[in-house]
Amino acid sequence: MGNLWSEQILGAEQAIDLDAVRRQWFGPLAEGRRVLAWFDTSFVEAPNSPSTFTEAIRWYADILRLAQQQDELLMVIKPSKDEAYYVDEGPRQQWAGPQLGKRLMQVWAALRSHPRVRFLDHADDPTTVVAASDLTVTYCFSSVSAEALGAARGEALVRRRRRRVEVDLGGGRHGAPVGQSVSTNGRYRAGVAAR
Repeated sequence: MGNLWSEQILGAEQAIDLDAVRRQWFGPLAEGRRVLAWFDTSFVEAPNSPSTFTEAIRWYADILRLAQQQDELLMVIKPSKDEAYYVDEGPRQQWAGPQLGKRLMQVWAALRSHPRVRFLDHADDPTTVVAASDLTVTYCFSSVSAEALGAARGEALVRRRRRRVEVDLGGGRHGAPVGQSVSTNGRYRAGVAAR
């Protein structure tokens, strides 16, 4: 059987003009370039959180640096939360951290202004994003990771450890014989799977 959401990705690949989606995102830049889809997680600024706002700032800064260094790549970013989650000080926003949240919003603004980055809304459809991309990169193993793998799409799981970035290609686990692992020092050297 497999992952039912993966079947939706496969259905989208057949039902949607994926080149038109890519042109909608990037205009004429879409021609002949690879598209990397980036999905984050719910970052929480709390003691013992494995994914803090500081990690979010680093994650997005790394994406920006990659976009600036690799002219042949296009980036589509699908955050899991909107700006209010990170910066609102009201009673509804128990996870917000206004100081670090504002720093994160500065990085988001830089990404939004980059010509080869399409920054989507947190409510946009992840199925179309995965289907129209050459490689799906997730901050941690998430439902999108399973969906991309189940649809036989390129998927890379990125985990940060101190100043080193580790990238698992093919959904393998670090240190395990399944999958291929590439460790870098602050740069992504993951290959981009062909559509």
